[in-house]
Amino acid sequence: MRNDKDQKSNIKRLLMITAILLCCTASIAACVVSFAEFTNSKHAQRTIAVYDTGGVRFSSNHLTNLTGGGVKTDVRTIYTAGEEAIAYVTVCNYPQGAKTLLSNEDLTYTVRVRLVSDSGSGYDDAVPDNSAVLPGDDHYFVDVYYNDQASPVATLTTSGSVTIPSSGSYTLDHSAAQTDEFTVVFSSVKDSGGNEICLEMVAVPSVPGYPTLAAIFKPASRLAEAASSWEGEFRDNHASLPSAYDGFNYLITGSGSGTVTLTWDTTHLALSAVSQKTLQSITGATVSSGSAVFPVNSDEENRYDLQFYKTDVSTAADWDSWADLEAASTGYLQFTFSIT
Repeated sequence: MRNDKDQKSNIKRLLMITAILLCCTASIAACVVSFAEFTNSKHAQRTIAVYDTGGVRFSSNHLTNLTGGGVKTDVRTIYTAGEEAIAYVTVCNYPQGAKTLLSNEDLTYTVRVRLVSDSGSGYDDAVPDNSAVLPGDDHYFVDVYYNDQASPVATLTTSGSVTIPSSGSYTLDHSAAQTDEFTVVFSSVKDSGGNEICLEMVAVPSVPGYPTLAAIFKPASRLAEAASSWEGEFRDNHASLPSAYDGFNYLITGSGSGTVTLTWDTTHLALSAVSQKTLQSITGATVSSGSAVFPVNSDEENRYDLQFYKTDVSTAADWDSWADLEAASTGYLQFTFSIT
């Protein structure tokens, strides 16, 4: 009897051990399958490459990440209907449009400025012709002001790099969202030889891990009635078809003031939640499903980076051409600007 009981007890233990091993094996197999499904997912591998500063907590309304071994590809044209051309350049300790995403440390930086000439094939050191000036001017110059200071922190009359501040650095305190503003004033839009004289501006952080920001500012004349002009464009790489993306980066820039109206086909596109909050934060803006109407004023802000996502990713035939998105009257996203 004892042997029979011992045998039955041994059999029960073996069955329990077998059951536990089977459960463990099944769990491991499920994990392997789940992992394999995630890593093989094309949807998971395709993402939007955010244009410009893209979430980096050292950003600017005009300056963009400096890449390509010192080549500045972002040229800002400053239109003026008068004698002077003025640009307002910010440097912030948060990504553009996301003041709640602060840097977790104080950011110190300096700014390098120099005059360059648009020769048509690139930008070279410029030596302004002081005889090519407007009446009353002593010479051609570009002043750079910092925040609300009455005197310029830099005055450029010839080529050569100037670093501001001349000693020390500027600091953005991480305890709150902070914005430094530099005002760039061109005395005129003229020079000799027909080549525009431009300003190169580079913001250089001293904290590792943050990008250097840069741009070139180019003054240009425009008739007073045409001083207000805004436009929108998709900034994703057009070398690939829209079918290669799950979403798109849309850039709105301009000068002057007026009203921008965006309408989009909700069967194809949806405005991202972050972009929606950005537009809703604008005083006087109206944002709803498929449309956004908001005032613009380049003296306050002249750049808006928005992201749109596909709502019909599976309909590949709808994404064979960039014209599907961009066509003036039939595109999925329509842009209009009116002077008000």
